Amino acid sequence: MQFDTPQRNAVAMLFLKLRDHQNTAAEVLWGVWLALGGFAYVILSFMGELLPRYQGKVFTYAQPAFLGEVAIMLWLVIKGAQPRSLRS
Repeated sequence: MQFDTPQRNAVAMLFLKLRDHQNTAAEVLWGVWLALGGFAYVILSFMGELLPRYQGKVFTYAQPAFLGEVAIMLWLVIKGAQPRSLRS
C-alpha cells in the first residue's frame, strides 16, 4: 500500500502532535512529582521547627519516599538509555 503526499504529510503531523501531547503529559507528571516532594520537604522542615522531637519519626516515615525518588531517577537513567530491539 502506497501513501500519496497529502497522506504522508497528515501522518507526519499526527506524530508531531502526539509527541507534543506526550511531552505535555510528562510535564504534568513532573509537576506532580515536584509538588509532592516539595510538600514533603516543607512538612519535614516545619516538624523540625515546631515539633523537633518528632522530626526523626517523620523523617523515618518519609525515608522510603526519598529513596524511591532516587531509585526512580537511577532506573530512568539506566533503563532509559538502553533502546529496545525491534525484534522483541
